[in-house]
Amino acid sequence: MDLAFEASAPNQLWVADITHVPTQGEALYLAVILDVWSRKVVGWATDTSMPAELVIAALDMALER
Repeated sequence: MDLAFEASAPNQLWVADITHVPTQGEALYLAVILDVWSRKVVGWATDTSMPAELVIAALDMALER
């Protein structure tokens, strides 16, 4: 299977990631949506747990922009 992560204009292809951010306090999780063409963050959300709503919040922010 050939996967191409290329876009010729903005908002053609987004990618997402969830990561754990170590802190001195409680755990922090970050969900990010990136535009492949511009490599800019188009949506993000943070939470102290990693529910599905975390990713949905990041996607909602990206769609609103």
